[in-house]
Amino acid sequence: PTRTSLTGYTISVRGDKNAGNWLWGIQANTESPEFETNDMGRLQSGDDLELSGDINYRMTDPGRVFRSWRLGVFGETRWNYDWDRGETRLELFGNAQFANYLEADLELYHTLRSQSDDLTRGGPLMGTGRNAGVELRVNSNFAAPTQWSIEGEYATGEYGALLRSLEAELQVRPSPKWSLSINPEWFRYNDPRQYVTTVEGGAPETFGSRYIFATVDQSVLSVQFRFNYTFTPDLTLETYAEPFTASGHYSAYGELPAPGRRDLRLYGTDGTTITESGDEFLDVTDSRYGGSFQLPREDFNLFSLRTNAVLRWEWRRGSTLYLVWQQNRSASCDFFAAPADCPTGRPPGSLSKPGFLGDVFGIPGDNFLAIKVSYWIPLR
Repeated sequence: PTRTSLTGYTISVRGDKNAGNWLWGIQANTESPEFETNDMGRLQSGDDLELSGDINYRMTDPGRVFRSWRLGVFGETRWNYDWDRGETRLELFGNAQFANYLEADLELYHTLRSQSDDLTRGGPLMGTGRNAGVELRVNSNFAAPTQWSIEGEYATGEYGALLRSLEAELQVRPSPKWSLSINPEWFRYNDPRQYVTTVEGGAPETFGSRYIFATVDQSVLSVQFRFNYTFTPDLTLETYAEPFTASGHYSAYGELPAPGRRDLRLYGTDGTTITESGDEFLDVTDSRYGGSFQLPREDFNLFSLRTNAVLRWEWRRGSTLYLVWQQNRSASCDFFAAPADCPTGRPPGSLSKPGFLGDVFGIPGDNFLAIKVSYWIPLR
């Protein structure tokens, strides 16, 4: 508590072979436990030793079916400075560009069991489970007036982890004057190890604290719209709109029983009970270690609509007028929110559906108007 600064280091070394048919790369990174840069940037983590590498074969001679293709493997693993092994990931990846410039990317991955030193937010180590998944992306010729892409991911893991996502994009440019793009995205993730909070009165094995987790069923649904129009080379209009909704439903609360364990001591078992206390809290009692405590209900829904319109006029060379309009509508719905914050009365934690995107247009919001003028003063 008396420290006023941290002095650490980071080192990164990488080697690659980038010519020929066989390519490879290997990289080593480290951030010491006292490496700290948050005063001048963003540091995701320190206390890391990381090693990664890949090898792949590529074919670049165009044929009747493919213009090029690539197939390879990738692996990475990490430790902390106490040599606790963190996430280890193995991948098989491939890429192919067909003769008509259609392109496809495929990735198969597997993550091994490991130890995490940050899941408990500063508490003891916690084990993580295996998971495996597949990602696929297909896109059209990016040089064509009409472009499209579609990308999906599916992954499963231990203890009920399940990930599904789908994203698509369509861009249309029928003439040099205007273009339109639509980018819908759907995401669904069942995470059985979502950190909730830390409370006192836990087991001696966890140093008298309870590190509490839950299963959260998350969903996200959004659509991005872009429309650009060029009236003249000096006068353009750019517009953007994104209705967005997200939800999270929490269940299966429990605590870490001992450092390094992967399972949870689920509430409602092993001498514990969990009951609802009104609409906002859950009451937990523990006859094994004694005591009782409350947990806030974490279910939520988020709604937002962001829109922008920018009119740009360069009335003389180097001198430009910008007229900007922005609208921001947003609402957060949870068990502690006022009923008016939940559009159409949907209860917190309701799974995001396409109909929810229509609700965002009825949410109160703020409008902003900005004018910016730049004037070029020639100096000779």
